[in-house]
Amino acid sequence: PLSLPPYNSIANSWSTLGGAGAGTCTSLVRWASTTSTSNNNHATTTTTNENHTNENDEEPSSRKEQMMEQGKRAMEQGKRAKATVEQGAHNMRGFIKKYGAVFVGTYMSVYIVTLTGLFVGIDSGAIDPASLSIFEHWFETSASATDAVTDAASGTTTTEEKKSTVQVISAYLQQYEWTKDYAPMVAKNPHIANLAIAWIATKTTEPIRLAITFPIVPRIARYIGHQVVDDEDETTDDETKQDTPNNMKKD
Repeated sequence: PLSLPPYNSIANSWSTLGGAGAGTCTSLVRWASTTSTSNNNHATTTTTNENHTNENDEEPSSRKEQMMEQGKRAMEQGKRAKATVEQGAHNMRGFIKKYGAVFVGTYMSVYIVTLTGLFVGIDSGAIDPASLSIFEHWFETSASATDAVTDAASGTTTTEEKKSTVQVISAYLQQYEWTKDYAPMVAKNPHIANLAIAWIATKTTEPIRLAITFPIVPRIARYIGHQVVDDEDETTDDETKQDTPNNMKKD
């Protein structure tokens, strides 16, 4: 006959197995929940990274577009400036051809007056070189050449970081072979430095000087009785010269 275990031991064993099964089920549920949460977090992170990637891709493209627009604007401005210069050169050639020495003399007179005025203004301190647009990036703060030499002689400076006109012009002249020998002369004589600044500033006034020269040249030519050479007269003379040999051949 089979000997069965007592009922109490069977019940206890079943209860133990049931508890273990319940614990296993609970563990499985927790693992599934953790896995699902991890997958959701991973998906969220992936989406965020994709969004950042798209934003990063858009930023360089927008920068490229801005750079392209700036390049186009610069090219357009360059074309306009070139056209203006060519037109001015054409007008100058036409005036030289038409008025000759009158135009050259008037132009040089305006040039000398401009250079002299700027030199006197800068050397006397009435004009600050830093106030001129061409020298805005050359000077951190303004200082006349005379003040710079005085400070150097006395061993004091108004501002430690201040760039004087002597230092700026001397450094500028040292950049070129044909002006390198004049740099020490400029460093010793502040008036030469001011003259160099006036000369550079005069070069930038070319459009203004031409605008002054063009209107007054015809008046000066009429006043001194200068014979103006017109293009029509030259064309007529050329046609006459061409017709004369032909007429001689016919005769």
